[in-house]
Amino acid sequence: MVCAWAVCPAGAVPKGYLVNADKVSYDHKTGIIEASGHVEAFYKNIRMQADRARANTQSGDFDLKGKVTLMLEEYSLTGDLVF
Repeated sequence: MVCAWAVCPAGAVPKGYLVNADKVSYDHKTGIIEASGHVEAFYKNIRMQADRARANTQSGDFDLKGKVTLMLEEYSLTGDLVF
C-alpha cells in the first residue's frame, strides 16, 4: 500500500505506528514501512523526524536518514543517520 502526501489511513500500517510523509509505503508481507520526504513518525512515546525512514514492524527497528531528530520526553537527539 502506498499513501502519498498524507498520513496513512487507519489500518494501513500496524497499530502503534503513525507515519506522516510525502510518500509512505507499507508491505504487509514483510512488515516494512518506508517513508520519504518530510517524515514525521511516532512509535510508542518516541517522535522521529527525518528525510527518509524505514521501520521493521516485526522487530521494532528503525533506520532514519537525513536531518534526523529523535525526541523522547525532554530529551532530543539530532544527526544525519540513526539506526
